Amino acid sequence: MSDTPSNINLTEQVLSFRNELFYDLVKQQCGTIALELMQVQDISSVDCLLEIGDIFSFLELDSDELISIKRKSGIFLNDGRFVLKKGLKAKVENFINTLHGLNQQYLKSSMRHNSNDSNSSNDLIIPEYLLKKFPFIQTLIVYSNLIMKSKYDFTFLNIILNNMFRNLSTEERGFRYEDVVRQFATSLYILGGRTAYEFIRLNIPAFLPTVRIIQSFITASDNHLTEGLFNYERASNYFNSIQSTIGFIAEDTRIHSNIQ
Repeated sequence: MSDTPSNINLTEQVLSFRNELFYDLVKQQCGTIALELMQVQDISSVDCLLEIGDIFSFLELDSDELISIKRKSGIFLNDGRFVLKKGLKAKVENFINTLHGLNQQYLKSSMRHNSNDSNSSNDLIIPEYLLKKFPFIQTLIVYSNLIMKSKYDFTFLNIILNNMFRNLSTEERGFRYEDVVRQFATSLYILGGRTAYEFIRLNIPAFLPTVRIIQSFITASDNHLTEGLFNYERASNYFNSIQSTIGFIAEDTRIHSNIQ
C-alpha cells in the first residue's frame, strides 16, 4: 500500500495554504521529488500552483542546472531524450485536479451565497451615507444601465470588476484570478515591465496577481522565449492557425545606438 495519503480527504481549507503549510501538503500528497520541482520554480502556494498547472514543462528547458532534478524525476534514454516517471506525473496531476475541484466548489459556494443575499430582497436600498462615502456605487448603477444600451463589448471589463470585488470579499491569501485576468496580467508584465506592473498592482487592490505568480506562470508556459533560440515549428504552427504566411521580425536596439 502506498505511503502517500489519498487526497480525496482534502477540504477547501487547503486552498489558502502557502509556504510551509503548502510544502508539507505537497510532500504528503506527491512526495519529495514533486516538492523539489515546485520549490525550484518558486511555487509556494496553492493558488500559485493552480495558476501554473503544468509543473513538468519546466524540465524541457536545456540547462545543466536541471540535470540533477531531471535524474530524480525521470530517466535519460540513450538517444538523449528525457522521459518523466509516470507515477510521479500521475500523483501530481491527480493532486492538481483535486485542488481544481475544490476551487470550483469554493467558487460555486461563493456564488450561491452571493445569489441568496441578492435574492433576499427584490429591491436594494442603498443608504445615503454609503453613497456619499463611496460615490463609485452610483457610478456602477449608471454603468450597468450603459451596458444594456451600449454597442460596445464590456465582457472583459465585467470579468475584471467581478474578479476584483470577489477577491476583496476574501482574505488576500484566498485571492483567485480568472484565466483572462491572468493572461492580461502576463501581457502587462511583459510589455510594461516589473516596475509598471507593481505600480498598478499596488494601487488597484485585488486586481492583479503577485509578480511571483506571473513569473512562475511565464517560466512554465509553453510559449516562453529563450534568447538565441528560434522555435521554427511553433512559429509555423501559429502561422498555419491564423492562415498567414507573412511575419515581421524586430531587433531590440536599446543597448546600441544603431544596428551595425
